[in-house]
Amino acid sequence: MSGNEQSGSEVLVLPVELSIQEVDDWQSRLQSILENIETPVLSAAEVERVDTAFLQLLTSFCETCRQQHRAVVWKGCSSNFRISAALLGLEQALGIHDQPAGID
Repeated sequence: MSGNEQSGSEVLVLPVELSIQEVDDWQSRLQSILENIETPVLSAAEVERVDTAFLQLLTSFCETCRQQHRAVVWKGCSSNFRISAALLGLEQALGIHDQPAGID
């Protein structure tokens, strides 16, 4: 897991490319976050490409957090990440609908 300490929460920086090949590895990482971090902090600021399978994984993660009454904090989303999520109608489910446009 990569990231920096930020107010007691580690920022999980998503890589440039997120595809179905990484889903199993990232599912384990996200599960660990659910078990160990009260308020997950994610950054998609560097994401250039993300596929549907990975967006579904992130959506499931965000929904699990909501069910547990926990917030997911986004520290930036690239235009490509936002566009991919919007094309699938997942901006609100991911909680990025209120992120300023064009954070790269």
